[in-house]
This record gives sequence, C-alpha cells and structure tokens, in this order.
Amino acid sequence: MKTLLLAATVVAALTTATHAAEMWVKDRDIYIRGEIVEGDFDQFKKLVAKYKLPPGRTVVLKSDGGIEAEGLNIGLGIRSMRYQTLAVDQCVSVCALMWLAGKPRYVFDETAIGFHGAYRKKDDGTTEAASVSNAYVGGYLAKLGFGWDAIAYMTQASATEMEWLDSATAKKYDIQVNVLPTPKQYSRTNTTVEMPQAFWGEWCGEGGTCTKGFMKVTKAGNTEGSVRCDLRGAKHQQGEKGDSWALTFKCSDSRAMVEEQWFIDDGVLTLMFPSPVLKDGMRIVTYHPKTR
Repeated sequence: MKTLLLAATVVAALTTATHAAEMWVKDRDIYIRGEIVEGDFDQFKKLVAKYKLPPGRTVVLKSDGGIEAEGLNIGLGIRSMRYQTLAVDQCVSVCALMWLAGKPRYVFDETAIGFHGAYRKKDDGTTEAASVSNAYVGGYLAKLGFGWDAIAYMTQASATEMEWLDSATAKKYDIQVNVLPTPKQYSRTNTTVEMPQAFWGEWCGEGGTCTKGFMKVTKAGNTEGSVRCDLRGAKHQQGEKGDSWALTFKCSDSRAMVEEQWFIDDGVLTLMFPSPVLKDGMRIVTYHPKTR
C-alpha cells in the first residue's frame, strides 16, 4: 500500500497531454503515459534493468492505447515481474490490457477503463477487425488466467466503440479490481466547461448548474431517464466568430463515445451532435439566453 501512496503523490504528472509514450521511474515505481509506440517494450525492459526494480513495485498507467504487440509484451513483462498496476484518469485499448497484467491491479474510483477488439486501417481510411491480432489478444488474456467469456467481452467492441468496465461487469467476468478514492486534486469532477452566458435548457436544468451567469458542466453530465452521459474531455477555442467547445461524452446506452460541438454566435448557443435516428446524421439544437 505504501507504493500506491507514493504513486498517488506524483500522479499529477500524468495529466499532461502527450503523443508517444513517456516512461520514467519515480520512487522505484514505473510511470507510463501516452501512446504506446514501437520500441516501448525495450524502453520498459531497460528501466527495469537500470533501476533493478524488484517484484511488487507499481506500474502507473495513463494511455489511450497504441501498438498492440508492444503493449502486450509490456503486459507480459509486468506479469513475469509480479508488478502491480494502477490506472489513472483513462486507460483504454492496449493500455487496459497492460493494466490487467498487474497482480494486484488498482484504479482510482474515477478512472475510465475501456476495451475493444484489435483492428487495422484499410487503404480507404476505414477500419476492419484484425482476426490475427485478436487471436494474439485472446492468447494473452488466457495466459493471464481469464476465461472465454471474459475474453469475448474484452474483444467484442469495434474500433469505434468501447466496452467500459464498471463494478458489475468486473464481478461478472471475475476481473479482480481494487478501487482507491481519487485524490481530490486529481478528481475528474473538477473538470468544468464554463459558458459566457447562462442558457436555461437541458444542460442547465439537468446536467449542470447556471450560477453567476455561467453554465458549468461537470463529470456527472446529463441524466435523462435511465441514460447517463459523463464528460470525458473538453477543448475550448476562441475564434473570430466567437467561442466554441469540442466535448466528448460517454453515455450509458452506448459503447461509442459521443462527440459534440458547442458554439456561440450572436448570443445563441448551438449544439451539434450525432442524431440517434439518422445514420451519419447530425442533430442541431439551439438555446437562447434566458434567466431561470
């Protein structure tokens, strides 16, 4: 437990956006952040050898995935060295497979763990399932001790979808997880998007609050009936025509992430998001500034 407490003290370093994976050792724990690329397994081995890291140390992970072979080899290295793993913020695709290699494995209670099947990009830019790669993933998961049902669950989502792990699913497929409280300063509930005006509508009424003239959308997101959407990412841009936001949500009724575009023009807030009815269509909703 001491190791995990040490890891938590510097987890802020993992919040910086990055592309290729960065690896370093802090307090004899290994930190991996960013996209897993060619050569990362060799980098992992070199760190283990250089610092003579014994069994029982922690590998702290924050990544949206990357090259499958590199990640699976790192995972096998984690298991052979009997390291424990801690997933921070978001760990998806091959990162989640690496995280599974830890014994024991830990997450913060606001960490997002996501699985999908292996895929390859075709010449026309589309994707298709990579059967050979999925066979490798299946063999890797079997080597870690998972059963066929669990392997099917972790590889069934397509390239554009994600199976998000929750406590019920972990229990169903016997995925042992130790959940730690997220340190306050790293909590995703601190993620906010502030609007320059208060717009009374579905978001202010259900998913956020309008205080002091600002709309604030939090991780809790919008809840409509039994469907809940959590904010996973937000980018704000200021342009000549006004402010705009690119928001990413994960909704409980879909494995796919939902991308929305919000912008303000002439005092009107416009939302653009995928239509739930029209395939490849967009729904547009506008809100005029109102008082509650």
